[in-house]
Amino acid sequence: MMVSTALLSNAQMKGLKDEVRGMLENSSSMDVEKLIDLFSDMVKQYPDVPAGYNNLGAVKFKMQDYRGALQELDRSLELSQLYPEAHYNRGLVKFRLNDFKGAAEDFEFVIEMNKKDADALYNLALAKYYSGDKQGALRELNHSLEASSDFEWAWCNRGFIKNEIGKTEEAVQDFTKAISLNSKDGDYFFNRGQAYLKLGNSASACEDFRKAAESGNVHAPEWVKKSCK
Repeated sequence: MMVSTALLSNAQMKGLKDEVRGMLENSSSMDVEKLIDLFSDMVKQYPDVPAGYNNLGAVKFKMQDYRGALQELDRSLELSQLYPEAHYNRGLVKFRLNDFKGAAEDFEFVIEMNKKDADALYNLALAKYYSGDKQGALRELNHSLEASSDFEWAWCNRGFIKNEIGKTEEAVQDFTKAISLNSKDGDYFFNRGQAYLKLGNSASACEDFRKAAESGNVHAPEWVKKSCK
């Protein structure tokens, strides 16, 4: 995939919403080895129950054992094709394995079951973006924001894509919305600064790069030097 000019200028796109689904309540407080033992025992005792494989796959995903996670989630879905949690988790795994089209298919299944699933819509947008379908990504981000209007990452990424495709004034509006939701995230200021530069507004760009640097954005200090003269 070619690197975009926005990425070359260090603009910050937010990543995957990767909280796994379907694990037992309070299991997040247990260490990984105990969870592996717990869910391994579950699938041994109940080999025809898809939840055990889904949970085991979720833990392996957390361990970054993506191939192992994929095997468990495939087994879960062999037992129950209509299992949205396993499709969601498998979408996360496929995304990490750079199988963006496969990830999109799994997230689309989840959305068929719940058209207002903001996280699934957001992740589907990412999968489409990295598959090269920017317009499809924008559509899914629109749907995600319809489902959850305070989804700051979705505002940020929609602005990022709009800036890439030349809708820079609209991008500024989206970054401004993200900032209104969370003014401590330096990425939002940095991205808006990049958009302001594209519009020829160097004063506003300088101000945003300063705020981004104060908020910890690692690229911003360099751009303060370039833009604030």
